[in-house]
Amino acid sequence: MQILQNVHRSTTHTLKNYVDQMLNRAINHYNSALTTAYNGIATLEAEVTHLQEELTRLPRGNITSKAKVPEPPTFVGSENKMHLYDWLSQIALYCLVSSIIVDDQKIMCALTRLHAPTSTYMKSYYDKVQAGQGVGATLSRNSKIFTDKEMTRREQRRN
Repeated sequence: MQILQNVHRSTTHTLKNYVDQMLNRAINHYNSALTTAYNGIATLEAEVTHLQEELTRLPRGNITSKAKVPEPPTFVGSENKMHLYDWLSQIALYCLVSSIIVDDQKIMCALTRLHAPTSTYMKSYYDKVQAGQGVGATLSRNSKIFTDKEMTRREQRRN
């Protein structure tokens, strides 16, 4: 009888340990899955908040019907930086009032207002627009290079 009690105790103890281990593994697995899900939800909530903030910055309602802004003038190039900055400001205002908010659309709008020799210089961007390729990222990457090249060229002309 003592042997049966010992076997029973030993079997019960072994079975209890096995069940506890399996339960702990399952709990750890589900805790890990829940943590991943909570992190994903937090990321999505942050994205939703960011998008809601972006929406508040968009023009609302009938801005375009109330405020009429003429098309910006054409730009042919200038040695005077202020002419360029003034033209860029007019393009930005026109895009804002016209509800042009996507960078590629803004760039296309600006490209339509260029004339030679500036349009000749920007021909590669016209080609990309025609091919349906985005030009926003390309212009952002190249703007610093363009500025540095232009500054070097102007310094060489002065000397």
